[in-house]
Amino acid sequence: MGLSPEAVAALAGILLIAALIHGSIGFGFPMVATPLLALVTDMQTAILLTLIPTILVNLVSIFSEGDMAAALRRHYLLALLAVFGSAIGTLILIFTQADIFKVVLAAAILIYLFADKIKLNLRWIRRYPLSAKCLFGISAGVLGGLTKVMAPPLHWGWASVFLSSGRSN
Repeated sequence: MGLSPEAVAALAGILLIAALIHGSIGFGFPMVATPLLALVTDMQTAILLTLIPTILVNLVSIFSEGDMAAALRRHYLLALLAVFGSAIGTLILIFTQADIFKVVLAAAILIYLFADKIKLNLRWIRRYPLSAKCLFGISAGVLGGLTKVMAPPLHWGWASVFLSSGRSN
């Protein structure tokens, strides 16, 4: 894929903006970069362009956690199921028309952004925390494999961890 200098500058600008947002609020790099890149490239290219930067941003986040052992104990099931779901999502992406998933990406981001406005009822998480972790881990993985954006279901999965334990952070 031959890119003009203007296209390279636009792609670099998108990645920089996404990194600044992630650095400011602690999450969101792929959620910002992927849809913006998908506007100027196809979905597979957008995912490939964000792959290495997303891994690096996630590694920095993991190593800045502090007590990684405690975080791993608390979130291992969610992480394992997300990896499993990601493999499923990636296989679906490889063997289907990727442009369809731009709509899936847009819907996931809109639901995430407007969850409070549409009064999405997630009270069942407190009652069934293990089921919530399983559902949100797998769905985050599938969504991540399809679109590179795991934040909406992971956010709710994260909520399942803290709502079930009574913690607020």
